[in-house]
Amino acid sequence: MLDRKTPPVHFQFPDISIPEPQTSYLENGLPIHIFNSTSQPVVKLEIILRNAGSKTDLNIGTSFLISKTLQSGTKSYTAQEITNQLAEKGAFLEVNSSFDYSIVTVYSLTKHLQSLLPLIYEIIYLPKFPKTEIELQKRILISGLKTQNKKTSVIASKNFRQSVLGSNNPYGKIITESSLDSLTASELSVAHENYTSNIEIIINGNISSDLKMGIEKYFGSTAYSPNFTTPLNLDGHPNQEGLVSHYPLENSIQTSIRIGKRTLLKSDPEYHHLLITNHLLGGYFGSRLMSNIREEKGLTYGIYSNIVSFNDAAYFVIGSDVNGKDKELAIEEITKEIDKLKSGLIFSDELLLVKNHLLGSFQSDLSSPLSLSDKFKSIHLSGLTYQYYYNYLDVIKQISEQDIIDISSKYLNSNNLYGITAGA
Repeated sequence: MLDRKTPPVHFQFPDISIPEPQTSYLENGLPIHIFNSTSQPVVKLEIILRNAGSKTDLNIGTSFLISKTLQSGTKSYTAQEITNQLAEKGAFLEVNSSFDYSIVTVYSLTKHLQSLLPLIYEIIYLPKFPKTEIELQKRILISGLKTQNKKTSVIASKNFRQSVLGSNNPYGKIITESSLDSLTASELSVAHENYTSNIEIIINGNISSDLKMGIEKYFGSTAYSPNFTTPLNLDGHPNQEGLVSHYPLENSIQTSIRIGKRTLLKSDPEYHHLLITNHLLGGYFGSRLMSNIREEKGLTYGIYSNIVSFNDAAYFVIGSDVNGKDKELAIEEITKEIDKLKSGLIFSDELLLVKNHLLGSFQSDLSSPLSLSDKFKSIHLSGLTYQYYYNYLDVIKQISEQDIIDISSKYLNSNNLYGITAGA
């Protein structure tokens, strides 16, 4: 049986060096960040559309729908031809949209990526947005929304985010079936033109000189403008703190719980201290919330706490799914664990275990060459530098029990947290 009470033997971690990209600029000023990270003949190419985040959508859902239709046909290629070309080269292309930006990612063998650049260029700059494909994608997405919106976890998470950030806040808006259904091909085309004006490129893997020349050929003559719209109403109008709102779901025996509040941005000097405090509370399997509410009380299969960080907003959230009859007890125990952090009951061996886990996880993240670009994106797209990571490592090593108590008292007051429950 696993012994979760005794921490592993502590050893001194060596200084960690974090590989950084070589950054240069194409003829038009477009930034390109290169990680020559492996001798294996593979490449990950990422084209970041910095204007294409949902926070700047005039009509909610625009960037999301565009991300689903970029591969539906271009000036020179049909949707089927796009699929066939990628398959013939053994490449994989995906488009992901978030609140702050969208990313087109291509995984390919080094020898094939050069020949795929014309296709990739057209997917990004010359999509046709055929009406039939748009309507098909809308039906698929709306069907998916209907299914998702029947899940207690989804209901709780969406309403919690909107409650703590505010319904007028760009990060608090929720995509609905009607907002998707109302979007038109002309709206997508207008929005897309703005999306492609501010692009950055990251290449990670085994990079050939031919590939660099090809990227200059196709992307170096495009219109590039690094300015992008700052969203309005970032403060929003969050609901009153200290309340628990319930969203009933008929025939449900489960209740999803979300408790938290708006919190610090990554750029805040105390963010790392809060991040480590969160880890101790509910950030990993050996956390206090997991030990109490899963291991001791048996109220859930899992419970977590997390800091969700966007470029211009962030919130702290505790989440779990419990039997409906246990929701009040679970909330009570969550509150107790938060209050314990301020009481001075922080143990040195417990904090040491948290430090070892965080340092080990960070070092593990650097072991995969293709993950180096993820570390870079996490800071660069938030306006931070690699000093952010070195500060984080320093805080992990130096943070004390008293620091945890002070941060908990300052930012995790159970009296001003907001709660959402959904289900039974």
